[in-house]
Amino acid sequence: MKISILLLIAVLSVSLVSDAGVQIFPIVDTIAKSYPDVPYTTVLLVSTLPFLATMITSFIFGFISGVKIGFKPVLIAGLFCLFIGGLAPAFLTSFGLILIARTVFGIGLGLTISLNPYIVKVFAKDKKYNVSRVLGLSITLMNIGSITMSILSGSLGAVNWRYSFYIFFFLLVPIALVTLFLKEPERDTNTVTVAENATTDKKIRLTPLVILYMFLAFMMGLVYVPIVTNISAFIDQAGIGGPTQAGIACSMAVAGGIFAGLIYTTMLKTGRYLISIMMALEAIGAIIILYGMNIYFVGAGMFLIGIGLYMSLSYFTDLSGQAAFNDASIMLSTSLIWVFNYAGAYFCTYWVKLIEHFVGTAEVVKASFMATVFICATLAVIFIFINALPKTKKNEASLVSEGISN
Repeated sequence: MKISILLLIAVLSVSLVSDAGVQIFPIVDTIAKSYPDVPYTTVLLVSTLPFLATMITSFIFGFISGVKIGFKPVLIAGLFCLFIGGLAPAFLTSFGLILIARTVFGIGLGLTISLNPYIVKVFAKDKKYNVSRVLGLSITLMNIGSITMSILSGSLGAVNWRYSFYIFFFLLVPIALVTLFLKEPERDTNTVTVAENATTDKKIRLTPLVILYMFLAFMMGLVYVPIVTNISAFIDQAGIGGPTQAGIACSMAVAGGIFAGLIYTTMLKTGRYLISIMMALEAIGAIIILYGMNIYFVGAGMFLIGIGLYMSLSYFTDLSGQAAFNDASIMLSTSLIWVFNYAGAYFCTYWVKLIEHFVGTAEVVKASFMATVFICATLAVIFIFINALPKTKKNEASLVSEGISN
């Protein structure tokens, strides 16, 4: 298939909005003040309910996108769901209807996740645009889009929280580009997909290590999302800013993710201790936010938390591929890392409710931050003594060089 510059632009336009879920974080506290009769932990559903929809949708369509259904209709449907579900809260007054819109938005996020396998299939054999280069551009633009959305959302939300949702008018651009210029990849008859593997004699199984990485990905969602969803409330309660400052703080977490990508290969040299390092960064970041009591410290803490989160998801995905039962199990093993991360992000609402039950509404924000510190610090200490790396030749050589006996 001949790849045009317009097809590449269409692909990258989707990347810009593929992390559009960050838009809500700077305005959660403002929305809560607009609905004083709705419990704060219920208001948190505007940010966490989309994760449930994304988890279910991405799991289902991860098996059938490009196999049973073409990539193009899936991506178009996803962009329309993002547009409708993203824009609708600007015009809705019923909190229940806003939650329905946010669910549609989450479905859209789940559908657009099929962009990465599309890139792999389309650009795998192209000499001009290789897969690594396009995936790198895609991730870079996703992060640029995340930072821009966080800052714009906070700035618009400082005027009126409903204005923040006007950002999603921009979705009309990728919708037009994908509709006009995206092409279906040629079917490779030699490629066996996960869905097809399920009907062959190749058994798809999850190893104990993969299950461990899934659990850790779940925990990262459980402890990270309370930070970003409550950051606007924390900044307001501390008297150090409003939605604008919350937007900048959220963008710092994404900036931490960009930095994590730059140092990822270097950090791999730490071997078995990388899990502890990532967890420690999350705990230290939360402590800096809690006790810095200054918007600059909040930004610094969010930066460290962003490094820990984004690096951990890349690392657990990488390790899951290494620890997969066989080649047929690799795609399922790696995709479940993200599914469980989304599950943790959704269930954090009920985690915060549990914390609220013990400390009360007035202290729930700070207490949820302290819970993040405790969980991440505990995991950091545990994985100093536990080697959770899969037994590959590369990892075994690393352990020998460290003088560690398995």
